[in-house]
Amino acid sequence: MYLEFHGAADEVTGSLHRLHVGELDIGLDCGLFQGHRAEANRLNREIPTWAIGAQAIVLSHAHLDHSGNLPTLVRRGFRGNIVCTPATRDLCSVMLRDAAMIQDQDARYINRHNQRNGSDERVEPLYDAEDAERAVSQMISVPLHRAMPIGPSVSLTFHDSGHVLGSALCAFDVTENGQTKRILFTGDLGRAELPLLRSPEVVPGANILLMESTYGDRDHPNIGRRALPYLFLFQVLLPLLAPLIDLWTIYGLVFLDPVPVLAAWLAFNLVQVAIAAYAFRLDHERLRPLWSMPLQQLFYRQLMYLVVIQSAATAIIGVRLPWQRIERTGAINPDAEADTRPPTDGPDGPDEPSGPDGPVGPQDPAADLVIDLDAPAEPVGAEPAMAEAVSSGSGRPG
Repeated sequence: MYLEFHGAADEVTGSLHRLHVGELDIGLDCGLFQGHRAEANRLNREIPTWAIGAQAIVLSHAHLDHSGNLPTLVRRGFRGNIVCTPATRDLCSVMLRDAAMIQDQDARYINRHNQRNGSDERVEPLYDAEDAERAVSQMISVPLHRAMPIGPSVSLTFHDSGHVLGSALCAFDVTENGQTKRILFTGDLGRAELPLLRSPEVVPGANILLMESTYGDRDHPNIGRRALPYLFLFQVLLPLLAPLIDLWTIYGLVFLDPVPVLAAWLAFNLVQVAIAAYAFRLDHERLRPLWSMPLQQLFYRQLMYLVVIQSAATAIIGVRLPWQRIERTGAINPDAEADTRPPTDGPDGPDEPSGPDGPVGPQDPAADLVIDLDAPAEPVGAEPAMAEAVSSGSGRPG
């Protein structure tokens, strides 16, 4: 048994890891690398051979840096199951199609740009909407806390990670040579006591902890419920008052003494800056982003007024303005989707994943890192004094 890190290694995007047990290959996430266009295009097209022949891909959550390259994998020939939570599958059904549309638009833009510059170079999108739909059709949704066999010696259980809707800690119970180890892959971790998400669960008995080091070098305080009054004041009440303040300011500058009017307007903005600074301080974040708040007050909010006015006028008139364009891509066929979607939770639990015919792909020599996990381990259920931690990143903040 060993681990390999192919994505999010010395980086913070493009998560892709390999868990190899006996003759079984299991992929952990398959995300898009996000960075400079040429580098991102090259890395996203480099799919390891073992991933195409893997028994299954276990998906921790729906964010594109963890799920966005699944259609590319399916396009290259992956025929195994993609195991995730029900909410993750629902989110991916929308996000992957949207990612395919964006890539198609980007490819068209680059090709038009190259053509105008006299270049014959053409760019193809990583995948299209059909590839995204096939990837979603290969997803099997498994509820939290329900063990599911991935292979003859590997069982998977999801636990809530509190990061986003459907996100999960992936606990693998692996049996080799009569010994059982629990490998815990965190994916992305949320914070405790946030208003809308449950706190991350504590999974007992982990012998190996696989965590991207974005989350391994800092301690976030649990400010969720304490910050609710500040969020309400800063994100709800003050923005609702902002239009009235702006109208009063314009009226005062025209008909009243402009000096006290400007002083009151600046005081209103300073209140927002002070509340934001206090929220940043609670979260132990740097105050550098606060410099943009005056720009938001002067430009962004005024632009939003124009957008609201234009949208209201368009809705009332009932016609599109000359610069508005509506495009439709793909097709919706509920009956066909229902026929091709794999079963999720039957009366006897979810179906066991089935991999492609034939042997799994060979080990990719270009793997970034290989860690042999064949070491004496305590049985699952015991409480080890300290779980072994395996970091797959470089500690750069995400």
